[in-house]
Amino acid sequence: MEAMWMRFNPLIQRIARDERFGEIREVRAAFGFHQPYDPAHRLWDPALGGGALLDLGVYPFALAQLLLGTPLDMQVTGSLGPSGVDAEASVQLAYPGDARAMLETSLLKPLSNTATVIGSGMTAEIDASFWAPRRIVLTRPGAEPEELHLEAGEDGYRGEVREVAGAVAEGRTESSIMPLDDTLAVMRRLEEARRRLGAR
Repeated sequence: MEAMWMRFNPLIQRIARDERFGEIREVRAAFGFHQPYDPAHRLWDPALGGGALLDLGVYPFALAQLLLGTPLDMQVTGSLGPSGVDAEASVQLAYPGDARAMLETSLLKPLSNTATVIGSGMTAEIDASFWAPRRIVLTRPGAEPEELHLEAGEDGYRGEVREVAGAVAEGRTESSIMPLDDTLAVMRRLEEARRRLGAR
């Protein structure tokens, strides 16, 4: 799943480990653009796994999984395209302690393609494209905003290659950065969201 290389981006890894967030209370993430309807296009063709959720929604869902884990409940609203695939979806995920994720994806309109992570001690604003950020701004009460920038030559793909090479060299069959259980959890949420919308 392509979205999973997001976890290997050094900036995403950094915010996932930063204890200054305290308790993460909310994750907001959106990915969308206008894709004119064409029944032969892969995004609109149910036989090709079309729809906003499977192609675009996986990125917001993957970020929420990384930072908040598996939700207790999910509320979904959205609409279907003429071919029966999901054209757009707004999803709210509920977690223990009243934490939440608010996720949005669309093939009908452009979205911000940014993300916000709100903790009890710090907030992160992740620039577009949030799944491959080059800049994140951290804000804390009583402190100047802190900008994090991706080093030249770095990205999620390079980090993923390093992780795979290390795993092969060490004889590991699973990454601690991207465990199989998290991939399956994301896919289950996506499939459930599609089911609730009645997508093909």
